[in-house]
Amino acid sequence: MNAANEIDLYSRPIRNPEYALQEGSCGWAALVNLDIPAGVALNAAGLLVWRMIDGKRTTGEIIGEIKECFADSPPTLEGDVLAILDVLLGAGLIGYEVRI
Repeated sequence: MNAANEIDLYSRPIRNPEYALQEGSCGWAALVNLDIPAGVALNAAGLLVWRMIDGKRTTGEIIGEIKECFADSPPTLEGDVLAILDVLLGAGLIGYEVRI
């Protein structure tokens, strides 16, 4: 659990619709906001996580699906995915559902 941003395995990340994906070469991509001069570069790992964010999958489900894709996933995978989500959240690229 990331106490500061309330990211946990049951949270459902939601994409900020103001950002568009521009795919580049070698697995890199950029998320750009055409209304303001803002953008963020994503490496292959960040792009994989971004593609799985659909507002339906929980953080735990995203981690589980990534583990299934890679038989030799590192033991740090959960922390790595949480770190990517934390960066995306901090940059305003994603948000989380509000639980009432």
